[in-house]
Amino acid sequence: MSEPKLRLGEQLLAAGLITDEGLREALAEQKVEGGYLADRLVELGLVDERNLLRFLAELTGAKYITVDTLAKAQLPPEALEKVPARHAELLCVLPLAFDARDSVLTLAVPELEQGLFEQVRLAAAVAKVQPIVALRASIRAGIRRFYYADHYAFATLDHGTAKPVVRPAVRESIIARSSAPKPMPQPKAAEDTERLRNELNRWKAVAELSRVLARERNVKALLHRALAFAFDQIPADDGVALLWDPKAKQLVPRGVRVRSGEVAEVPVSETLLKEIISEGGAITTDATVDERFSSSESIMASALRSALGVALKVSDQLSGALVFGTRGENAAVFKPEDLALAEELAKELALAIERIQTFRREETENLQRDRYSKHFPPATADQINQGALKLPEGGERYRATVLSARVIGSSAELGDDATPSSMVGTLSLHAEQMSDVVFAHGGMVLDNPGAHTVALFGVPRERGDELDRAVITARELLERVQFANELRIAEGRPSLEISIGIARGDVIVGVVGERMRSQFTALGHALSRAQQLVSSAHAGELVLDDEVAQAIEGRAGALEPGPISGSQRVRR
Repeated sequence: MSEPKLRLGEQLLAAGLITDEGLREALAEQKVEGGYLADRLVELGLVDERNLLRFLAELTGAKYITVDTLAKAQLPPEALEKVPARHAELLCVLPLAFDARDSVLTLAVPELEQGLFEQVRLAAAVAKVQPIVALRASIRAGIRRFYYADHYAFATLDHGTAKPVVRPAVRESIIARSSAPKPMPQPKAAEDTERLRNELNRWKAVAELSRVLARERNVKALLHRALAFAFDQIPADDGVALLWDPKAKQLVPRGVRVRSGEVAEVPVSETLLKEIISEGGAITTDATVDERFSSSESIMASALRSALGVALKVSDQLSGALVFGTRGENAAVFKPEDLALAEELAKELALAIERIQTFRREETENLQRDRYSKHFPPATADQINQGALKLPEGGERYRATVLSARVIGSSAELGDDATPSSMVGTLSLHAEQMSDVVFAHGGMVLDNPGAHTVALFGVPRERGDELDRAVITARELLERVQFANELRIAEGRPSLEISIGIARGDVIVGVVGERMRSQFTALGHALSRAQQLVSSAHAGELVLDDEVAQAIEGRAGALEPGPISGSQRVRR
């Protein structure tokens, strides 16, 4: 018997390329952000991309290509034409070269899979596919770059390993806000023509970037694209993108870019950030001669030559900031037109971030609304969505009444010769009817796959009449099933029988799973007891545990025979 194949994280751990702590960090990031482990490890700086690719290449015997090499490549059109863009996106592959003489297509792939190679070979009508290993993130960036001419596609992958560090100013000083001049002034002399032409090209670039940002759906990618664009337009040596953290009530670095060299840290002045937060404006100055910076040691200690900061705002609400710097005695000094362009960039970036955050907020609300509507009555679901009613998201203990109902012998009762569609249709209709009855009496549907329904009364709040509502719900469920059976028999279809068990006790209710696939769950003896009762019940029978039976015994109407007395039997 062959040993099970190790996962990538386990392989890298065994090879000593990552630490156990680093693996846990990457897995936690992957759980939140999604994507693939290899991309997360490189993005977080937990493993060097070249070392990772070399390791993967040695395992497979293939060559590899790094993101730096791919970003600088010029891919021939004849190679790209072999694989249409939509197929490249679907399969996550990128054609790198095509040898027409031998009919060999060189293909960047995230992993070696013979079935994939054969699929591409047949679709591209080539004799052979030569694979080269690359990260998925690199391949996807390459697809955007070479198929869709996205100039900043690699911006999120080539920003280096520099870490932004906010340094407090030992002695604070108020920095006057620089006022940006109006863009595109009228020429006063012939020599202004070239300058104005350059300005026009820059504004065109901003407009093009706006269209690119509008298509992006990841905030981190937005920030890196904006920094890459700024480096093409202004003489910055380093740049940092920050987002406003409402909980910490401060700007937090989320992206960094340096123009050249190995830089371990990119210092960001706290003085600069305080000015942006308080004034919402921009700063541009020659820091080496400006007296306003003389008392800010965080600025002077970093050899800052020139600083430029712009706020990201939408409707006067601060969402982040962009900070740029030039360092060294001979470095360039930012000009007013640099500030004007940076402010326009900030406006576009702030709007793009707001769009993404609004989309995610609405997506979350829709997911919650859909999830709540499956478990709670409409009025209760609305109260939860509006925040008027507390939800047991983190897990909470309740004194609840549990109703468990199951279909008796579903395959036999529905008929062994029943088609899959008819069986599923019958159970779907049955599940819908069960939920409607539970909701009508204020219960929570914990689980309802069709053949088995579990409902809770007293969650997310107790009203004092949970026992009565649970028993009345059970009686109505049995009544509904009997009425539906009369229609089935009249149509020549088999009847559907259910049994019900009710128990009472403490249950813990909460939400488990990831955000996109979370669901309610419950634990407790009352749940197990209700399951035992319904398993022992016969068709059409309602079984109560001792606590429920004693609590409602003698209560008017609770257990008295109703219109379905012929099919309902109640016992303890």
